[in-house]
Amino acid sequence: MKISWAIFFILTFTSSVLKVCAQVNLVPDPNFQNINTPVPPNVVTYNSLTNWFNPNNGTPDLYYYSCQIVPCYSYYIGLWLTQKSQRENIREYAGIKLTKKLNINKKYFISYFTTRFDNENLKESTSSNSLLFSSDSIRISGFGFPIYRQSQINNNLSVFLDSSNEGWIQNQLTYWYKIQSVYTPDSGNYQFMYVGNFLSDSVTPLKCLDTIGNNCKGDTYYLFRDFNVIEFTPIENYALNDTAVCIGQSISLSNEQSQSGHTYSWYTKDGFLSSNLNLLVKPLQTTKYYLYTTDSVNNICDCNPPVLDSVTVTVINYDVAGVNAITQERSLCSGDTVQFGIVERSGYSYQWQPSNYLSSDTVAQPFVQVPWYLENNILTYNVTITNTQNQSCTLNNDLAFKIVVNFCPDSLEPQIYIPNVFTPNGDGENDVFKLITQNIKDLKAEVYNRWGIRVNSFSGVNGNWQGKTIAGDSAPTGIYYVIITAEGMDKKTYHYSGYVHLY
Repeated sequence: MKISWAIFFILTFTSSVLKVCAQVNLVPDPNFQNINTPVPPNVVTYNSLTNWFNPNNGTPDLYYYSCQIVPCYSYYIGLWLTQKSQRENIREYAGIKLTKKLNINKKYFISYFTTRFDNENLKESTSSNSLLFSSDSIRISGFGFPIYRQSQINNNLSVFLDSSNEGWIQNQLTYWYKIQSVYTPDSGNYQFMYVGNFLSDSVTPLKCLDTIGNNCKGDTYYLFRDFNVIEFTPIENYALNDTAVCIGQSISLSNEQSQSGHTYSWYTKDGFLSSNLNLLVKPLQTTKYYLYTTDSVNNICDCNPPVLDSVTVTVINYDVAGVNAITQERSLCSGDTVQFGIVERSGYSYQWQPSNYLSSDTVAQPFVQVPWYLENNILTYNVTITNTQNQSCTLNNDLAFKIVVNFCPDSLEPQIYIPNVFTPNGDGENDVFKLITQNIKDLKAEVYNRWGIRVNSFSGVNGNWQGKTIAGDSAPTGIYYVIITAEGMDKKTYHYSGYVHLY
């Protein structure tokens, strides 16, 4: 298990109450509140901001909408991410100097809100809105020249914000996407943060939203607000270690106890799954699961960094052979020999448990030779499959292989198995001498000592000798001979003999 950063998109309702977070946010003006000019209803311009600056002489726009309680105002900035209709590769950015440099040995919770400005003149959407951290204050002469650098926080799920899932309503922005990431800096000198599109137009992902005439101009305009860069120490071990399961198996993603006052959220790259910490999943393919957990008591402002953990569940596929593919079960007659198991794959290894009656316990498809005296029995075998990455899963419980041994009187001759040892010492194990029969209707057995003296006898297929003499005394230890006369199911008479060692 390892802490890794991932981006999640959560449709969030915009609150009208300004909340203050207890953690130290390294963005000195996350909501564009530090303004040198009068507050609304006067016009607020981007240049009136105290902390934010324009790195490439574009013309970013600063908007506001008022809360229900005057004079509560909320601000957001608008940036052209592409604008081909005016000039090829035009860009707008917003930059700010953090209150201190990022520490290469620390982790940071990064978050911001974004939405696409939605009106009839903007027909395209892009998934390329990113954060760039830099050690230098970028200043480009000229108007709207693009900044081509490798950004660190990206919309790497290629989510296009369009009118089907977001929009802009005058004075009431109700549809925002919250982008969250846990970031470990690759340099200890980063102190500047920039927001915008850092890709050239030729590689910027675009989506045309005009379903009627496909009248797209390559213009994408996005709004941004609520930037957070917060140092935190993640708590590990909420999720399982990375593990593997056989396809068809379920697994709980955590074995930890949920804590009072905490919230839990499981995600995959496709979105939210559950708020249950011990989520039971049955993946059909290898999947990475991400866990957010926050203290719901102290996190009422929705800005505290969450604990982020993850677990990758590798799914090992297999195909069965020689059994029912659904039940993994095979029926046969006692005394038969059959082959069953897994379709072998190159580089995979197999280990069967138990190894009883198997020709080998390390091959994909062993033979099982069922003794004739195991009638009306079920043999259960588990197999551990190890793939080429040394990841293993075990087919057991409902996925275990079952060999159902049936009594098939028409397929076998009468048989009697004579056990060669028993210990009538009263310990509850192997205390009586009993014959194991197949296709035998009735029998009589006589027991003789080494001098040919008959010491006892018993009758019937369920009869037994308890190690006593005819007089009821315990027979001495030693070897005894057994003479058997039996009637088969075919009404023929059969004779058997053998010996047993009494301890």
